[in-house]
Amino acid sequence: MDSLPPRSICIAGGLVIAAGVSALVGMVASLFAGSFAWDVGFVAIPIGFGVLMGKESARAWATFFSVVIFLLFLVVMGFAISEYIKKPEQMQQPNDIRQNLCLFLVGGSCLYVWNVLARKSNRYWYEGEGAEQKKGKGLAWSVAIVLVVVCSMQTVERWSMKEQFERIFPVRTTVELFDAKTGEGLSTPMYDIDQNKSRFEWEPSLPPVWVNHASNDTGGRLLEFSGMATSPIDITLRSEGYLDTSITLDSESESKVEVLMRRDPEVVLESENVKADQQ
Repeated sequence: MDSLPPRSICIAGGLVIAAGVSALVGMVASLFAGSFAWDVGFVAIPIGFGVLMGKESARAWATFFSVVIFLLFLVVMGFAISEYIKKPEQMQQPNDIRQNLCLFLVGGSCLYVWNVLARKSNRYWYEGEGAEQKKGKGLAWSVAIVLVVVCSMQTVERWSMKEQFERIFPVRTTVELFDAKTGEGLSTPMYDIDQNKSRFEWEPSLPPVWVNHASNDTGGRLLEFSGMATSPIDITLRSEGYLDTSITLDSESESKVEVLMRRDPEVVLESENVKADQQ
């Protein structure tokens, strides 16, 4: 035997190990998520090791499972095609397209493993034993460790993306500014928005919150805030002659918010001085 398995067997063994590592990482992730999900696919890890180490029993099991899964793939795709013929618009849904792509990857991988392990030209790798198998074992460990790291990183990234998208909430709030003393609506409302930006690349990038101006029954002006956000939005409200007032809009904000603005003491004092001078 050669010191290392042929390239096609390396790929086939790597695919088998990848299936097992994916199942194992999924089980561990579900345990941390608080809802453990059993997945027998982890048995593919020792089978993949055996494929790379030249064990005939592992080759037989890998061939058997690849054939069974590929046949199941054909059955599932047959049902999918029949449903597409009945309802073509369903295939246009993004979730369905992604699921079908995953199915094709699984089916194609199984077909490749089946073809490689059943090929007579590769049988020689499973007819010997000794130091060469130890080298195949070292290769298998390298593949498994790399796959564990990659699958774990992908799982953490999916969790982060899911968490960020779950935090998205709509902003639909109308703000009215009133004089705290007289109750009159203010006609010159101004504002500054502090909308927190995403800190990570996987956080969703949302458009800025839109603000529309409208009139109210008291002669004042309304500020209509609308849009989407992932975190509370801090808004500083201003009006000429009044102290700045801050409010925060979040997922629990009411559709209408009334804000009482207090007069700026300096402006009031200056106004009184002007009146005194005029008298």
